[in-house]
Amino acid sequence: MGIDKFFSEEYLTRLLRLPEGMRRQVFDSGNLSRDEKFVLANLYLLDAYGKISRFKELLPTMTDMSLNKIKSALFVLEKNQLIEWDKEKIILKVRPMDYRKCLPEKISKK
Repeated sequence: MGIDKFFSEEYLTRLLRLPEGMRRQVFDSGNLSRDEKFVLANLYLLDAYGKISRFKELLPTMTDMSLNKIKSALFVLEKNQLIEWDKEKIILKVRPMDYRKCLPEKISKK
């Protein structure tokens, strides 16, 4: 399921407007489950706001998932070479060059 369909079915508003080609490349693959896509989308949001270093603290609240379920998703994301994860630090391997263009207008600092 692509990210657009995911947002539509879950009645979510996109908080980050990732470039179209990147969205297709990362989220339209059949390799990721709904939970894995949701964790990845939240990682992009944290990265956009410079808070990815706080992923252990923030992801459980943001996703309403247990830490074990999040860790399972992170393992799959790492296996699919979308992130590097050493249990304390996450690096997104595919990311936009400039998040300012991705943020909604009302909070963008253009």
